Amino acid sequence: MKSRAILLALFLPLAALAQETGIAFESGSWKQVVAKAKAENKLIFLDTYTTWCGPCKWMDKNVYPDAKVGQKFNAAFINYKIDAEKGEGITLAKKYQVTAYPTYLFVSADESLVYRTIGSRPAAQFIEEADKAVEAGQGRSIGAYEADYAAGKRDAVFLSEFLQKKKTLGYNDSKLLDEYLSALPADSLLSAPTFALLVANPPRVGTKAFNTLADNLDKIRELHRPVGQQKAQMALQNGILASARAAIKEKDRTLFDQALAANTKFARRPQDALRLNDDLTMDFYKATKDLDKYAESTRKFLATYVENSNLDSLRKLDERIYAQVSQPYLSGKKDSTSEQGKTEYDQIKKYARAMNTGQLANQYNRAAWGFYETVSDKKQLQDALGWSKRSLDITPGNTAFIDTYAHLLYKLGQNKEALQWQQKAIDLAEVSEPEGVKGYEETLQKMKNKTL
Repeated sequence: MKSRAILLALFLPLAALAQETGIAFESGSWKQVVAKAKAENKLIFLDTYTTWCGPCKWMDKNVYPDAKVGQKFNAAFINYKIDAEKGEGITLAKKYQVTAYPTYLFVSADESLVYRTIGSRPAAQFIEEADKAVEAGQGRSIGAYEADYAAGKRDAVFLSEFLQKKKTLGYNDSKLLDEYLSALPADSLLSAPTFALLVANPPRVGTKAFNTLADNLDKIRELHRPVGQQKAQMALQNGILASARAAIKEKDRTLFDQALAANTKFARRPQDALRLNDDLTMDFYKATKDLDKYAESTRKFLATYVENSNLDSLRKLDERIYAQVSQPYLSGKKDSTSEQGKTEYDQIKKYARAMNTGQLANQYNRAAWGFYETVSDKKQLQDALGWSKRSLDITPGNTAFIDTYAHLLYKLGQNKEALQWQQKAIDLAEVSEPEGVKGYEETLQKMKNKTL
């Protein structure tokens, strides 16, 4: 017994060291995590992810295990990961308005949001985000602003600070922005501070803020040289797109039509407006379950913008783009050996080689998957299978596209072929994205059990 105790004592420091490598994520429920944050007087770092999110998997593999990241996050936060599409994750994603993945939320023990950021990034940059979150946590909380607002506080200074706080957390609030404008003298609507708030918070179509920008583009050009008008136009475009997406989510036909009309009016090129409108229209019909119009709009989009694309020209364009963006790394002007440089160069090698052809393939896959989700007619599913096959002809090794193809085969009753293609997705994923294998394996098992 003594010798065993000595061995355990010798290994304990090693075990403790292993636990400190990388971020230590809590298990258990959100309620338990909140209780621990209260007990230790710490912020919560909440990583919201999905099983299909590539950047989420990249962070799991490359950043979360980093010793320096672990040292920072384990000291400053209670760390928690949750799938935004399952269980409590659905509720938390809705509560904190998570719409992209990965989204990193830094939350106080009273569950108020303190800081938000999104997207994969190297370890050094991720530590910088942690520092920003700690600094934000020392300021006035969003909950305090909300309490003052609920109590009726509406002076311009307060509303300006409240807007800036919300912007820091990734929220745009068109109603609050309009209230701020209404609290100002009419002759100060285009002042430098107000203009900065307007362009930083892209306003919803039809609001006072949107109309202030839209109706004063000429004045803005004169007042805010040299790039004021460009900033205003960008804010209008972002506001239009946000309005359209909100209309799709809320199934609001009136707002959707207003957004498309505004896009037509303010787009720099009519053909760009038409394409975006047609693209958004597909999503609107799908969201509102108007499946006949969804199928019709999808076919129209493919026929107009996708099927007539010249693949050879797109491949040559990709070659030129790749040569241009990789040249600084190949020549040594940019460092490809540092952590950040290597990450950036790896991303270029992964995506810039097939930027335009990949987008074309993705459009075929998007249409195919949309039909898989919405239609049951065999003829339409056969058409979707053809689109899926086209995406694979363009990018043969894309596991997500193979997964779509397998799903369509399964829905068409071609079970043997579906199993073969799903297994192919698994085999490729084991080499190219091992963190995604589990999801593909679960799908394969459902296909075998005929429960997909």
